[in-house]
Amino acid sequence: MIASCVVVASAANATSYPPKVAFFALRSARLSSDERAKLIHEVADFIRWMRSSGYPVGCIQIDGHADRSGSPAQNVKLSLARAQTAREELRRAGLLVAPARVGAFGEERLRNETADGVAERSNRRVEVMVQSACQA
Repeated sequence: MIASCVVVASAANATSYPPKVAFFALRSARLSSDERAKLIHEVADFIRWMRSSGYPVGCIQIDGHADRSGSPAQNVKLSLARAQTAREELRRAGLLVAPARVGAFGEERLRNETADGVAERSNRRVEVMVQSACQA
């Protein structure tokens, strides 16, 4: 049983929803040991579930995000670095069992809407979705 996860599934595709999330410190692209361990555990659990349920692991989407404490250009760069960090941590853990796509959204997809210049932890994150088929 996968806690706190709804699986969107059809005969051909399964996707983790909501995505697996890890949070970052202010202006950082480094994962704390706790966030790293949580992300690896949750992604590994979902991959095991997919395989035991007969779904292939076809694609891993890793999206980086930022809060509004920096400029939009800085935030896109930082969110890309966060996504790349997560991809590398998943690779080190042996979890990149499928092609991994990286996205960088800067401050475009805030979890909690804030004013410019506001540092909000919930917006400094990566979201990892494990899919049985890659979305176009």
